[in-house]
Amino acid sequence: MKEQVGEFERHIDIVPAYDKRGAGYGRHCADMFFVLKGPNGAVDLHVFTGWELPRLRDDPGPGAVGAYLRFHSLKPQYDGDTVDAGSCIWLDEKPCYCGVTSLGAEPVFDILVEQGLEALWAEMERLYHAELG
Repeated sequence: MKEQVGEFERHIDIVPAYDKRGAGYGRHCADMFFVLKGPNGAVDLHVFTGWELPRLRDDPGPGAVGAYLRFHSLKPQYDGDTVDAGSCIWLDEKPCYCGVTSLGAEPVFDILVEQGLEALWAEMERLYHAELG
């Protein structure tokens, strides 16, 4: 899902769950990404949903959790900052200076759960302006 609201693009993406244990990897629930993209960069909240493949549902993992919060910037955010990704999906494949926090994700996830999607977007706009200008 993608929508334009003022100067921002709002994205919600879901990445499917997988079970690759037979190939020597592992398994993981579906992931959800809430992304707020503006002219200076983007903020994304990554959520581990806890939604497992149907055949694994008798072996439940933890419930949904805010995994991490990332700030994608077109320019360095501090002295010595280096490009994190040569091309960033959220910055139209431009180089990305990316900061990430896992501890900061949980309070933002709690806003989504307790207050809903519009409150999440409002908080992400606040964070965008505070971190990216």
